[in-house]
Amino acid sequence: MGAGKTTLGKTLANKLKYKFYDLDDEIETAEKQSIAHFFHQYGEAEFRKVERHHLEKLVEQLSKKNAIIACGGGTPCHLNTIEYLNKNGITIYLEVPIEELVNRLSNKEKDRPLLINSGLHSILTTLFENRYPFYNQAQFTLSGNNLTVKDILSKITIIK
Repeated sequence: MGAGKTTLGKTLANKLKYKFYDLDDEIETAEKQSIAHFFHQYGEAEFRKVERHHLEKLVEQLSKKNAIIACGGGTPCHLNTIEYLNKNGITIYLEVPIEELVNRLSNKEKDRPLLINSGLHSILTTLFENRYPFYNQAQFTLSGNNLTVKDILSKITIIK
């Protein structure tokens, strides 16, 4: 959350002439409601099931096509999704210090279901501690601070 997945994903996809998909946008379109509303109405456990369903549907649709999918920050942490992602594509963890995430997200708490009614630094620290074992399974880890497409391309030799 706030690491720059969508921004960098769009830029990288444009540079490589790949299609870009934001999983959150795909879910909101299909479910005809915001993720924040879905979370409020059904809870996180139900959201994660729906999220996984839409991810699998998107991956199947994109089979054998060049595309970049930006997943939500919690996507890899539920329902063995990190294993699924690693099996079906190249995974990148954008590592950004908590203090930088606080700066980036400080005005967006109302748009992020897991941040509502929480101390931003505290909840981001807890989320990171819970999610890091999954993030650490990504095939590549890159610093998300001032990361450019050129940086990504130079570090990920699989992408041509």
